[in-house]
Amino acid sequence: MRILLFTALMALSGCAPEEGDGDAVSCSISGLSGIANANIDGAAWAGSGGSWSEAGSTIQITIESDVGFTMTLRGTKDSQGDSVADRVNDNLLPVTIDLGGADGSGGVMDQRNGLDAYATNQPGGMGTLSILELSDGTLSACFEFDAVNEAGVIMEVRDGKVKIDG
Repeated sequence: MRILLFTALMALSGCAPEEGDGDAVSCSISGLSGIANANIDGAAWAGSGGSWSEAGSTIQITIESDVGFTMTLRGTKDSQGDSVADRVNDNLLPVTIDLGGADGSGGVMDQRNGLDAYATNQPGGMGTLSILELSDGTLSACFEFDAVNEAGVIMEVRDGKVKIDG
């Protein structure tokens, strides 16, 4: 009875482990409108264009917007040290990448009042990227991170969702 209750609670909370060789994730792209949505410093944001690409062991997602933000998410290795590109190509999904270290990064170029760069690989930065699916060349992922600029100002990106073509 306890196992059944635990499984039901995990499924309802969105934290149910995935089948197969993938990582367990606690996010989804449900509710996504357009190619990308997120909350940036508490305000709704939407991507208007972009793409994803593969280079060596890395998967990179670039999302542009009409409001002067360009977001880049990059994953090289998962928590076990496996290539993210290999995991995607072998359909061993989902895969979750730590954006606060050498295995991945997240960044925002803010062009609203000049040029200001925020990155997760700065002191105080952190976050995760979960690549959920690759289907017919379209990559689906969710993300959240804290990115820091040179002045130490933190930009909070929450509830990020993307479904983007290569």
